[in-house]
Amino acid sequence: MGSGCIILCIIIPEGFSVFQVSIIPFPWDMVVAALVALGLYIYGTYSGILTEDLVVVLRDMGIEVNEL
Repeated sequence: MGSGCIILCIIIPEGFSVFQVSIIPFPWDMVVAALVALGLYIYGTYSGILTEDLVVVLRDMGIEVNEL
């Protein structure tokens, strides 16, 4: 997750870019950042990492969950 943000920070902003000209121009850099964020959100949602806190919340909601 962090590596995607670092890469976006390097190639998108004009003032902080390591390049003389930004690779992705202004209106499209926001679209790219939003798509990367959406992709990371979907990945996180479907990763299915079951933690103790999640088990407690699901049990409070009445959902049966197998132990970790």
